[in-house]
Amino acid sequence: LDKKKSELQGVPVYKKCPRCKGRGYPRLKDTEIFKALGVTEMVWRYNYKLFFDRLVEHCHIEESYAEKVLGNVTR
Repeated sequence: LDKKKSELQGVPVYKKCPRCKGRGYPRLKDTEIFKALGVTEMVWRYNYKLFFDRLVEHCHIEESYAEKVLGNVTR
C-alpha cells in the first residue's frame, strides 16, 4: 500500500513490494538450510526441521491475519 498516494487520492493505492519487486519470495529448500547451518541431513531432520516447519506455518498464519486486517481497513 502506498501511504502517500493513498492520502492524496483518498483511496487505497497499491504499489509493488520494494524488496521483491512484486515477485514474492520462494520458500527455501531443506538442502539449502541444513547446508547453511553446517549440520548433516540427519541432524537437520531430527533437531531442526520440525521447528522450521512450524515457524513457516506460523508465518503463513500471521500473513493471512495481516491480509485480513488490511482488507478490513482498506474497504
